[in-house]
Amino acid sequence: MYTLTGTEYNATGVVVAMSAAVMAIYATYYWIARMGPNFRPSLVASPSPYAKTRKIPGPLNIPILGNAIEIARRHGDLAAAVKNWHIKYGVTFQFHLNGTTHIVLSRPNDIRQVMKSSKYNFRWKSVDAGLAEMGMLDSGVVFNNDTVGWKLHRRLLKSGLQGQAFLNKVAVISCRQADKLRNKFVPSEEHATPNMEIDVAKWFKLFSLDTIGIIAFDKDFGALDEGETHEMTKGVVDMFKAWKHFLLTPFIVWKYLMWNASSSHIAKLAHFRNIERSIIQAARNKLHTAKSNRKIANAALMDDLEEDESADLNNFPCRLVLFQEQALRCGEMNRGYEQNNINGASAAKPSMQSAACTTSSDARMTSLTHTTVSPSAVHGTSKMAPTQTALSEDDLCQSIREMIMGGTDTTSNLLAFIFFYLAKFPLEAAKVRNEIISIVPSSFEDPEFLSRITIDKQMPRTEAFIKEVSRLHSAVPLILRHASEDDIVGGHLIPKGTNIVLNCAASAVDPEAVTEPWLFSPDRWQDSSPSSELSKAVYPFGYGARNCPGQYVAMIEMKSVLARILPHISIHLRELGDELETEFDIVNHPKHDTLVLKISALCTH
Repeated sequence: MYTLTGTEYNATGVVVAMSAAVMAIYATYYWIARMGPNFRPSLVASPSPYAKTRKIPGPLNIPILGNAIEIARRHGDLAAAVKNWHIKYGVTFQFHLNGTTHIVLSRPNDIRQVMKSSKYNFRWKSVDAGLAEMGMLDSGVVFNNDTVGWKLHRRLLKSGLQGQAFLNKVAVISCRQADKLRNKFVPSEEHATPNMEIDVAKWFKLFSLDTIGIIAFDKDFGALDEGETHEMTKGVVDMFKAWKHFLLTPFIVWKYLMWNASSSHIAKLAHFRNIERSIIQAARNKLHTAKSNRKIANAALMDDLEEDESADLNNFPCRLVLFQEQALRCGEMNRGYEQNNINGASAAKPSMQSAACTTSSDARMTSLTHTTVSPSAVHGTSKMAPTQTALSEDDLCQSIREMIMGGTDTTSNLLAFIFFYLAKFPLEAAKVRNEIISIVPSSFEDPEFLSRITIDKQMPRTEAFIKEVSRLHSAVPLILRHASEDDIVGGHLIPKGTNIVLNCAASAVDPEAVTEPWLFSPDRWQDSSPSSELSKAVYPFGYGARNCPGQYVAMIEMKSVLARILPHISIHLRELGDELETEFDIVNHPKHDTLVLKISALCTH
């Protein structure tokens, strides 16, 4: 008992009362956040366009907690929780998390409608604080909701991943790296240990990291040689752990309850950013030397770079730096024009052929970075979108980071899944092996010959096998969106502010689109076209404007690995009847990032 101004207070009672008050306030906030988007008072007698929408089922919404406990029971694996709820509640259902409604869509047509629509943003609002903490809010491509900035970054990213010469380069490099990886699996046919147990998930991650390093940065990171102790390898692992910590953990937990772990992640992110900056600085030094030796300007250097695909400067960091410098020059011209418009001056719009912006490269950059200022924006009647005139150093770092992360994790996980299915279905593996042997010289010593084969898509059985594995075990089983406007999908109301989960894993086994959906049958892809119901139900690389810009690179890498390794080895499960166990955080990957298979050398003579 405590006395204050003559009144006795019970300490326990005070704590209980204060706790009840806090919970009441939080419950009120939760109710407002939960019901706000759905609250539609009937002020007029006219029928509402939403009157005929169907009620969406789902698990019991526990006040304050929502459905967090059920997700936590599955160790935070949202994909596992969604899979369980899909069985219970059907193709469309809802769950609640962080005071927000999440609607899950599983029908192929519903998913396609959302991915094509402009009514949905890419990012959930609940992750904004985590992205800001990591310095990634509205930057780059993956988590960018700023339309102007996203378009610029995506075009820059795609510019480094296109072209027939570039794809040939991808195939040649992938084949050479696959040869190195094969030597890790079976050092020599004469001295190889039969049924050697190998963690293919680990080796494919190292392979993918080195391969993207050479493809995009002309730099072999050396991960295959040094293993998991390599600095870049540890940096990539740390990056994914940080993303998982800040994006999947509730804000109040990582901000106040796990502040020590958060500080550790931030320090590791800062270290990785130093690596990114060193890559950018090396590119800047190369360009400076080239300009000094050739005595040419940035714009002319870009034109020269694009004409010479074999140039030492034709890599992703050099392109980024060139775009940055040209954007600064052309952006100054655009800003002067816009300022004159806002001030009411009658200055003419500068021509693409003006002295400030004279080359075709400058013209492309001007069209990339210039945002027209509408009359309504000038007069203050609408919010003017920010004009993206240049890339900051942080933007360059984010682009480097996304190239490394995007080129490493999804490809390596898919390769691990593919090797599991090769082990589980030896007859299908033999068909793929026979196709490769039939089109590749028996010596297997010509990577450049194979590059032409992979580019020309003369490996239909191999590609069908990859597609079927991606159907049953996609690296991205869930795609997330946020409704920026009201919409109706599949007869259900999607209120503004709702988080959307596109259940691509369920779409890929929809019985209305896929015959015998749980049967592993690569033959189903042999005669399928992009317009078939099967193709419309499977989205291993997404769909629409935000699909994966590196999907062709990934396919070439995977086909090259199979072509260079599979004819030399046989693959078996550790135990007969083993099943592929996966877990989902940022992407889908083997459980504990480990997948051990038995591998033996085959005689190729």
